[in-house]
Amino acid sequence: VIVSPLYEEAQGSKHKSAEENLKDGITLAGQKVDLTSRGKILVPFGPEFRSGSNAIALNPFLAEVEVYEARVEGVRAFFLRHKRFANSLYAACDSDEQVRRAIFLSRGALEVLGDARFGVTVDAVLTNDWLAGLVPVYLKTHPRYSAMPTLKGLPVIHLLHNCGQAYQGRFYANQYGQDIWPLLDLPTEHFFGLSDPKDRRYLNLTAGAVFHTSGALLAVSKPYADSLLTEKGGEGLHQIFGMKKDILFGVSNGIDLDQLRRFTWRVGEQACEQVGRKSSALRRYRSDSMITRLEDYKSAAKLLVQRERGLLESPQATLLSLVGRIAEQKGVHLLAEEGLDPTCSVMESLLKEFPCVQFLFAGPLSANDPAAMKFAEVVEEMVAKYPGRIQRQFSFLPHQKALEITLASSLFLMPSRYEPGGITQLEALACGTPVVARKVGGIRATIEEYDQRAKTGTGFLFEEFEAKAFHEALCRAILTVGDSRQRSTLIRSGALAENDWSNRSESYLAILQKVTGALCPTVSAPLFDSRRRLLSASRAKTIIE
Repeated sequence: VIVSPLYEEAQGSKHKSAEENLKDGITLAGQKVDLTSRGKILVPFGPEFRSGSNAIALNPFLAEVEVYEARVEGVRAFFLRHKRFANSLYAACDSDEQVRRAIFLSRGALEVLGDARFGVTVDAVLTNDWLAGLVPVYLKTHPRYSAMPTLKGLPVIHLLHNCGQAYQGRFYANQYGQDIWPLLDLPTEHFFGLSDPKDRRYLNLTAGAVFHTSGALLAVSKPYADSLLTEKGGEGLHQIFGMKKDILFGVSNGIDLDQLRRFTWRVGEQACEQVGRKSSALRRYRSDSMITRLEDYKSAAKLLVQRERGLLESPQATLLSLVGRIAEQKGVHLLAEEGLDPTCSVMESLLKEFPCVQFLFAGPLSANDPAAMKFAEVVEEMVAKYPGRIQRQFSFLPHQKALEITLASSLFLMPSRYEPGGITQLEALACGTPVVARKVGGIRATIEEYDQRAKTGTGFLFEEFEAKAFHEALCRAILTVGDSRQRSTLIRSGALAENDWSNRSESYLAILQKVTGALCPTVSAPLFDSRRRLLSASRAKTIIE
């Protein structure tokens, strides 16, 4: 069972509006299905008090929420519709409104799970990041939910996709002369478990989720789980993670490898035809044939992307791409800083040193991010100075278009300051595109440094978060892929990397079995022993810094 807001407003090509989804249906488990109205629920909100007093500034209220359901092949998805609290994805609003949205989703989900009308049977709850972080809090501390027969004693697995301070759900506990805490409708003694460990003026919804979760905390890679126990990696929450280290695990993200290979085959065959190259005449997809043809597909796709994006059309060009959110965390500004050449930026140095190099950047600029703004300024300068060799699209890119660029690229860039898990590097490998990245978090778990002698590895890694280290790795990568034999080896190694979800599912099952009690600690059997080994391998360990 999945529970999600049904966002009222469309957001570009990210998602449709509520009205459009109700009219056209949604895609669930690969099938188009309709949304069916299942009635309404009431989501309770507490009052707001005037600062330091019992004077009510805003009375408690009940929000009437419409519930819709989509169902296919045993998968049930419930959508909560409310024109105020689910008006927009990532809405920019004040602290009190952000807290209300978290209450709306968390209590709304619990109301659905606990209401007999919806016929939901629950063995465990998986919550994701701060927006759903109040679910374990309410299950543990609120008498309404702890008393519901279907929810009583329910184990929670809280998923940690990004625990950077900007993504923890830190909001003022007092705003505009009003105490926001009472909105949560919880006894005062629970304030400590939801306040920010470093600054009690803030509520911290991730801290609250971690503090109140007793089932499992699951990060999106093992190295990232390890880093959360350090002062630097925990970003203010390391002590709470330290208290919970026995239930802190890390399992890398995965992708649907078969689906991505089919996409590559389809786009590659079309690209070959469009650029006038001989098609393989494959009318049916075959994985082995796709991998054999991958180098041809990449070359043809590069010519199309160059044509479409205003880059010089050159089969010999080494196309470097960075596709995704343009933000300081992603390390984009390292390209705009001085590297090995103190007279210019890393970007310009590479354009000067390697006439074959082209850059293509695509993704939205993070708002109020000075590093992203600096990067964008330098890119604009380079676009004017090196026509046809560098282009950009600083806006959201549909997933298919992003994948087309990734397939066309010679190298994929991920110089992240920190990277909890990452999906794009897995997609890049599946497209046969080597990755140049910082050896951190999910990158460390999924990218292996290329060894020219052994001809093993899938990318080029650097350790220090500085422009010079990134510059050196880029030079190494450009020179390597410039050798046709080395390039062919890297393309094939990436395409064969086993990052499919099927390679992660056993670890997820082991954690689910642990928290639900299905993994009996006293029974010795091959399956149980295998699952215990997976648990041990994914459990976070303290790093000696």
